[in-house]
Amino acid sequence: MPQSDTGDRIWRTLGFLAILWMDMASQREAFEAYYGGMTEEQILLVAKNQKSLVPIAREVLADELRKRGMEAAIEASTVQAPPAEELQKRHGCLTAYLVCFLVVTAASILLLLMVNIRRFYPNAPSWVGFVVLILALVNLLCVIALFRWRRWGFWGLCVTSVLGVATNSVIGIGMAESISGFLGILLLYGVLRIGGTNSGWVRLK
Repeated sequence: MPQSDTGDRIWRTLGFLAILWMDMASQREAFEAYYGGMTEEQILLVAKNQKSLVPIAREVLADELRKRGMEAAIEASTVQAPPAEELQKRHGCLTAYLVCFLVVTAASILLLLMVNIRRFYPNAPSWVGFVVLILALVNLLCVIALFRWRRWGFWGLCVTSVLGVATNSVIGIGMAESISGFLGILLLYGVLRIGGTNSGWVRLK
């Protein structure tokens, strides 16, 4: 490589670093002036939400807080609260039930995709397979919603259970066998109620 080309690249790199440094310096000055003009109440409010600031803004804010003897605000902002999901840990029975429900529902969807339901129920209308598949997909969505503490997931399962009974009657499944599907919902409700004031039902939103 020619020596002149190497020299040009070095000078261009140095020039870029110089511009970058000047830009950072001007940003620092702007933040220093901005935070320096704030009242204590205003700067404490910013300190509470400083995780949303860019790094240079956080650094200048920390310097300003130290100047004012407000180091406690820096320490308080570095203490991270536990994630909301950790604060809402579900008990083992609920987790086990939801996992089983999820696995069974996913297996049902795969079976419906691979096998025509009329193979087992020859007298069933042609549209039944599609409806049962849709209900299974909605069940899967509702179980995922319960994992995320969404109350509508439970009510969604109640609706699909009612529709499931109606679909079973069309297929030709006996009423007693169809109604047994409600037992799963009743069991889910019971598991959600375990724990009293700390139950899964209370945490649903």
